[in-house]
Amino acid sequence: MSKTVPEYLRLLFKAVAVYAAGAWVAVEVVDFAVQHYGLSNFLVDAAVIVAFGGGMVTAVLVWFHGESGRQKVSVSEIIVVSSILVATVSGLLYLSSGSPTKAFDDLLGYRLMLEYRGRDNIDGNDDGHGHHIAMSPIEGIKAIDGGMFSLAPEDGHIRGPIIRSQFDGHPTMFVDSPDSDFIQVIFVLPFEPTDLRELIVLGTTHDRAKIDTAGLSIQIESSIAITEQENGATIRVNGRSGQLANEQ
Repeated sequence: MSKTVPEYLRLLFKAVAVYAAGAWVAVEVVDFAVQHYGLSNFLVDAAVIVAFGGGMVTAVLVWFHGESGRQKVSVSEIIVVSSILVATVSGLLYLSSGSPTKAFDDLLGYRLMLEYRGRDNIDGNDDGHGHHIAMSPIEGIKAIDGGMFSLAPEDGHIRGPIIRSQFDGHPTMFVDSPDSDFIQVIFVLPFEPTDLRELIVLGTTHDRAKIDTAGLSIQIESSIAITEQENGATIRVNGRSGQLANEQ
C-alpha cells in the first residue's frame, strides 16, 4: 500500500531532522578545528555548503524511496540529485575563488601561529592596554573579515607588555575573531625555526620563549604552551603578566 502525502512528509521531516543534527555536529567540529589548529576559515563555509547540499540530497532520496521496497531509480530523481550536486560543487568553487585568503591558504611552508589574549587593534594603533601591531607597505595589506594579511610584508612588528616580534618578508596573517578570546598571528616560514624545535624537545610548556630565525624574531615574557600540527605549530601565550625590560 502506497504512503499518503502526509505520511511522506512525516518521514521526510524525520529524516531531514536527523541529518540536520548530524550536519550541525560536523560543522561545529570543523569550526573547532579551524579555531584551534590554524586551519583556513574557508573550511567552515565549505562545510556549511556541503551540509546544505547533503540535506537537499537526503530529502530527495527519502521522497523518492520513502515507500518500503521502492528501490528503482527514476530519471527525474537522477536529474534532481545531479542538479543539487552540480550546484554544491559550483558553490564551493565560487567560494574558493572568491576567498581573499586563498592565496595565503595555498602557500607552502611551515605555519607558525602565535595566539595571545586581548582585544588588540590590527590597524597599527595601540588600544592603551594591548599590543601595537603594524605591517608595511600599507598597499600590500589585504583586509579580511576580522583581520588582515600580507603575502610579503617588507617590515612588520608586534610591540606590547608581553610580546616583541619583528618580521620581514614572511607572509603574515592577523585574525581577531569575536568568537575567540585570542588574537591569532600566523607566519608562513620556509622551514621550522631551530629555536622552536629546541623548545619543543625540552617540553610543550615554558615560562618564556625566544625564537630568532631568518627574517623573524619573537620574544615572549609569559608562560606558553606549544601544540604541534602536521606542518606547523601553535604557540599560545597564557597570560598578560610580565614586562619586557628593553625596547627593541
